[in-house]
Amino acid sequence: MSLESAVDALQDEYLTAPKFNFSLIFSSQEDLSSESVYHKTMTTHQTFHETGVSLSTLKKVILHQWERMVREVISSSRHEQSIILNDHIPELLEQLIDILRSGTVDENELGKSHGFHRAVLTRFSLSDLLTEFSLLRETLMDFLYPIGDVRCAKLVHKYIDILCKYSVIEFAKDRMIKDRLEVRDAGNETREIIESAAADLPHAEIQKH
Repeated sequence: MSLESAVDALQDEYLTAPKFNFSLIFSSQEDLSSESVYHKTMTTHQTFHETGVSLSTLKKVILHQWERMVREVISSSRHEQSIILNDHIPELLEQLIDILRSGTVDENELGKSHGFHRAVLTRFSLSDLLTEFSLLRETLMDFLYPIGDVRCAKLVHKYIDILCKYSVIEFAKDRMIKDRLEVRDAGNETREIIESAAADLPHAEIQKH
């Protein structure tokens, strides 16, 4: 089969695809690197909105798939109840749906509360936190790839990057505070044990030592 025939076969097979115009993609008359051609192949706002709607219908399935992957990969997650493990993830998925519907994502402190909860309520390490976001990204891409386009994928990646940034900052700060408090409490507990044991000794025995 010649190259031209192969291209024609691909065009026939995918001609009805809603997101791409193959006559543009395979045209030698167009500058494929130009912004104008890129815009012609996308229905920008409509694509974002439709992808957000599709994600909304898949949210429970995505959450289930993500939790399964997290429990398989992150050993410290296996003893956690689902309500603790899921934490802010359902809320973050709702935010992503709204972001996709609007087509924009602003630089804000998304994920800060999630980082706090991971630091205080779980045994997650910083590496575990990054891994769970990586698995969330992977899960979203698995579901969004067939229904989205390049711009939607870029928006999802930007959103996950923002989540990682603020979650990591908050996690590092709060875990350090938690560790210091635990050391202090352990010291206080040890001191109380020593003082209690000393109080139980006869006075003469204390004097002897």
